[in-house]
Amino acid sequence: MNRKPGRLNKFLEYVLGRRPDEFGLVPDEDGWVRVKDLLAALSEEQGYKYVRRSHINEVILSVPDAGLEMDDNRVRARVRQPASDGREPPTLLYVCVRKKAYPRVLEHGLAAAPERPLVLAVTPEMALRMGKRRDPDPVLLTVNTAQAGDHGVVFTPRGELLFTADSLPPGTFSGPAPPKAPEPSKKKPEKKPSRPEKREWGSVFPDASALYGPDPMEKKGRKKKSWKEQTRRDRRRRMRDED
Repeated sequence: MNRKPGRLNKFLEYVLGRRPDEFGLVPDEDGWVRVKDLLAALSEEQGYKYVRRSHINEVILSVPDAGLEMDDNRVRARVRQPASDGREPPTLLYVCVRKKAYPRVLEHGLAAAPERPLVLAVTPEMALRMGKRRDPDPVLLTVNTAQAGDHGVVFTPRGELLFTADSLPPGTFSGPAPPKAPEPSKKKPEKKPSRPEKREWGSVFPDASALYGPDPMEKKGRKKKSWKEQTRRDRRRRMRDED
């Protein structure tokens, strides 16, 4: 793999100065692109996935008459082609949104972030390429430019493949059906602890063993005598004692 600074310089001059739209990039009015955005685009290009900020610095410092310049977290080409040519937008444009934000976008529409325009692509492939830089599984929206124009939306061409706008009101774009909200789980009614059965004292005599424990005089395995038998036995014992 050829990683010479001179080769990288020529490639970045093309990316930033001639066809940033081909890589899903939109420079500002002065031609600046965030270094973070540039590196994300280069990571998708075979042979340039290795590029880091340090390699761009190396190009600027080591290549004679390098065609790049950096300012803090921004980079631009010294020689640039005009960003727009006055073209009218096609009937359909495409843009991606984060899956998590999709229900809110359907309800409220899309608006450009501060100092960053809303970027739309001519092809769904380019829109998905840019969308996957922010979300691995973005939602693709199809924009009807005529309907958007009726709402006062102005589309500005940014190269051959991109357009920018300030906002997209609801109803000017379409997308897949929104995900259904999860149904609330139905909790089973809690069972109340059963109360112990109340016993009416007086109506039923309780078993004495339940109150005082087993009879200590009762031998294991021997049937306890009834009170009548016990009375007769005591009477016979007294008669023997009197004799």
